[in-house]
Order: sequence, then structure tokens, then C-alpha cells
Amino acid sequence: MDDVIDLDATVEASWGRFEQEYAAAVRELRPGQHLLASIDDGYVDDDDEDGGYGMEATPSVVTLAWEGELGVIVEGNDVLACAYHLTRADMSALRKCGLRRFSRHTSAYRLVLPVSEATHAAAVAASVLRDVFSVIHPAFLKGGGFSVGGQPRSE
Repeated sequence: MDDVIDLDATVEASWGRFEQEYAAAVRELRPGQHLLASIDDGYVDDDDEDGGYGMEATPSVVTLAWEGELGVIVEGNDVLACAYHLTRADMSALRKCGLRRFSRHTSAYRLVLPVSEATHAAAVAASVLRDVFSVIHPAFLKGGGFSVGGQPRSE
């Protein structure tokens, strides 16, 4: 039994690959395009009979591109399914990542960066997914990672 797997190192390497691939995809975004990384939980749907989740969202990070800038967006409690509502500690963690609320009238958070900061945007996306939404491995994201403009990315 000399084949010992270091699970922590394997998970860290997977998140490292996720960040590299996400940053590369951010660099390829054109104005008006976006990336979406969201939890694949398999149980929140649009049927109110199974707990009242309705059309509420699972946790996700969206990175939008527009002329010269990127926006990293995280939805807040007015959109998230009840099972995923942000706690005060979660909101504090979002702020530590540099995200701020859009306004007093919405619970969404955002970070605006220059388009040259793709690596920073990817690090923020990974940190939010891991530290705020407790995703333990990128395999637990829809499509095993992220989609480009709502379409699964091509490998």
C-alpha cells in the first residue's frame, strides 16, 4: 500500500486548474459575453411542491465582459434559494474578496476590474465558490466547472 493519495493536495491542484482555465476563458471574453460557474446540487428546481424553492437560484459566480472592464457578480439572498441564503459571515467573506453590493436596492454583489485582471477575477470566483458557498471540489459545479455564455465550454 505505497500508493497513498494526498486528498488535500489533489483538491488544491483541481482548484488551481479551475482558476487557470477560468482565467484563460476570461481573457477570451468579448464585450457582452460572460462565464457562469454554478453549483450542481441536483435538487433545486422549479416545482414548488418540493420545498418552495420555485425559480430561486443556486449559488453561482458570473463574470461579464464589457469594453475594457470585467464584472464579477454574485447573487444575494433576494435571488438565492433559501437553502443557500448568505449569512453575515458569508457577506463579510464576499467583502474580503473585494465584492460590494450593487446598491441598497439589491442583494447582489459585484467587483469591477480592468480587463487585464483575468487572473484576479478567476481567483475571486474560486474563492467565492470555495469559501462562501463551500464547494469542496470543482467537480461539484455544473458541467464540472463553468460555461461560456450559457453554453458548456469546449475542452
